Amino acid sequence: MRIAQIFDGKSVPPQEILEGRSSRRQHQIEFINRGCKSLVSFTLNIPGPIKQFPMAQAALQAGRLELLTMFQGAVCEEAYYSNPAGDQILFRLDLPPLQTKEHCLRLEQRHPLGRLFDLDVLDPLGRAISRTRLGIPPRKCLLCNHDAKICVRSQTHPMSELQEHAAHILDQYFRDVSAEQCAILATRAMLYEVATTPKPGLVDRTNAGSHQDMGFFTFLDSSTALFPWFQKLFCVGWDGAEYPASELFRQLRFVGCQAERAMFTATGGINTHKGLIFSLGFFVGH
Repeated sequence: MRIAQIFDGKSVPPQEILEGRSSRRQHQIEFINRGCKSLVSFTLNIPGPIKQFPMAQAALQAGRLELLTMFQGAVCEEAYYSNPAGDQILFRLDLPPLQTKEHCLRLEQRHPLGRLFDLDVLDPLGRAISRTRLGIPPRKCLLCNHDAKICVRSQTHPMSELQEHAAHILDQYFRDVSAEQCAILATRAMLYEVATTPKPGLVDRTNAGSHQDMGFFTFLDSSTALFPWFQKLFCVGWDGAEYPASELFRQLRFVGCQAERAMFTATGGINTHKGLIFSLGFFVGH
């Protein structure tokens, strides 16, 4: 996917970006004044003047869900602030600031989108808890191993390269998440079909119909074996969205043949889903 397709939003002037930062700080102060042990300010590190676009909003929501799960039972209040210069989510927590910072650092380090997460932790007096306070080096640049703040100030890297890397992180994450969701639906469809009972002449939960070489559990084995291949087929379609139809079909057919071999391996050579691999595989790959 091209950068322009991901960074599909309005360019924000530098002055408006600075005003957005000031606004976010004001929201933090207002939230802290309501009382809390620690405050988390969640925004995204999106390089360049375009801060608002669909994938950025989806990434913020993905991080929000992770934070709610991580701080389950400790969230006193949550607030969402929309801004052209970048949205902000605030959490008032009943958790000591150092412990909160440790949790946030783990999320930044381990989540596939964590490199784009900006999780600031403040104590009840509004003081930011730094990484160095926990003995952790400053955050590194998106493109190199140097201090990110130094690279930003010195404009070490072209903005196009920074945006390309951020776009790649977003694209890969949402491709993989979407592929898994699609494969779940495809596998569920196969399982629902074989479980539909009665189906005279066909395999269902109670009999094998006119088939002598297969039964209900043969279809279960085949369906589960095909799950990862539907993921792969989806990814082929996602990555090859701009290919000519003939080239995309060629790539889908190649993966489909691999899926067919996986089916035969799972069933001991019995053809349970050969036709469905073609039709459903073609569908998820488009």
